[in-house]
Amino acid sequence: MSGAAGAGPGGAAGGGHWVELKPAVWETVVRACDCCGQVVPKRLWVVDVEGRERRFCGLECESLYRSYVLPKLAR
Repeated sequence: MSGAAGAGPGGAAGGGHWVELKPAVWETVVRACDCCGQVVPKRLWVVDVEGRERRFCGLECESLYRSYVLPKLAR
């Protein structure tokens, strides 16, 4: 991954940043959202969730991950 594109507004927990993706033409690594699984071609929303770095396609998926996925995993 490349450097940050600049800090964006705070996410569901109040922190995170956008990371601009600039893969080389020959690169075959696929980056997917940790919530919905959608392939993310241009930029990722990166945030710390319970001590682990998580990557999302946007703020909405971060919010959904925190409100729906985490409680399901805690069971």
